Amino acid sequence: GWGDDFMISLADVSKYGLYTIKWILCDYVSKDFIADMGIVQGADVDVVSSFFGNVIVGINGKQVALSKDVADRIKV
Repeated sequence: GWGDDFMISLADVSKYGLYTIKWILCDYVSKDFIADMGIVQGADVDVVSSFFGNVIVGINGKQVALSKDVADRIKV
């Protein structure tokens, strides 16, 4: 196995399911914006749809759509 140190971007996940956010690489304005939706390091997100890197994740009882640009900066 790859172990726990292997990370991929949220845009590159190959199957739907539950993932833990390990790292978020973006500016403070974007980080605060997605943090308001509960997307923070250590949070569990449920990938429910993916289309060319654009993803819809379930978190805290709601669904959030993320563009590929944003999803590329979130490592799971």
